[in-house]
Amino acid sequence: MATSLLHDLDFYAWTQQQVDLLKSGNLVDVDFKHLIEEIESMGASERRELRETGLEESAFPAQFPYAQEDLLNSDFYPGLQH
Repeated sequence: MATSLLHDLDFYAWTQQQVDLLKSGNLVDVDFKHLIEEIESMGASERRELRETGLEESAFPAQFPYAQEDLLNSDFYPGLQH
């Protein structure tokens, strides 16, 4: 099945195919047209969601306040004292 057609028929399968192609370094077969469109769309969606909060930009921290290790720890909960 052509990559572009797969994008339209089974989006999830298309995403997995693109991940596999990128991981393997097979850039010739990557569907760059749709991949670029999806990344742009994802960025726009994230921006819209931040705008729908109605909060001022200053309400958000300049730097993310949690370490990646904490976020990956299933026992971590911000503000919870052990």
